[in-house]
Amino acid sequence: MDTLPLAASAILIAGLLVACGPRSAEVTVQQVDAMRARWVASPVRSYHIIVDVERPGDRRRNDITLLVDTVTRSSVAYWNEKARDWGPARELTAAKATPFTVPGLYDSIREELLEGHRSDCRVAFVGDPPVPERILLGPVMGSGAPMPGTEATVIVRAFEPLSPAPRQ
Repeated sequence: MDTLPLAASAILIAGLLVACGPRSAEVTVQQVDAMRARWVASPVRSYHIIVDVERPGDRRRNDITLLVDTVTRSSVAYWNEKARDWGPARELTAAKATPFTVPGLYDSIREELLEGHRSDCRVAFVGDPPVPERILLGPVMGSGAPMPGTEATVIVRAFEPLSPAPRQ
């Protein structure tokens, strides 16, 4: 068997993985707490974030703006597979938007790790202060086996720190 095509394929695959951004890695509660502490210590309190949640048969985009840790604008749009485009944005309440803020993402990761009902939880962090850019949640475990169709991927598509609005 000629190993040259196999070696070239391995190099190509490795290059594609590197080009996709930071690799998601298994994390511990302690690592998540340390990253969150760095986030809390940062001066970033106002930002715009777009977070996609992808599950089998379901894609949604959460678009949220916070000023001084307060959700001021939030919406969700669902992927329309037939139109191959996002549907109309629907307003979200602050309570429904909170899981898609940076602290909300940290809370979600921590909860998944503590509950331990998934087969896998991997996270890639970017930036300083660190933002969870990609969260890969393996399938939920049921009766000792993974339940198909319960996996999810959470991707921060955009993150932009903002200057807080001047006080009137």
